[in-house]
Amino acid sequence: MDVRTEKLELIHWITELQDKQVLREFIAFKKAKESEKPPVSLTDSEKLAIDAAFEDIARGKVYTHEAALQSIKEKYPSLFH
Repeated sequence: MDVRTEKLELIHWITELQDKQVLREFIAFKKAKESEKPPVSLTDSEKLAIDAAFEDIARGKVYTHEAALQSIKEKYPSLFH
């Protein structure tokens, strides 16, 4: 059975549906599907940057939040006034 026929059969079935609970479940399913975020797609350069970050972490080249914030404050003081 092709997709178009399946859709039409489903539409027909829904129009005849009398069970309000099943209808509410369909509506909830529809809303959930509509609110789903599309899968994340990373560029090659983003993937390389993430790989480099993991390598830095493995080598212990990490900073605390406080140290990173202090460095940013020193480099961009106008952002903190």
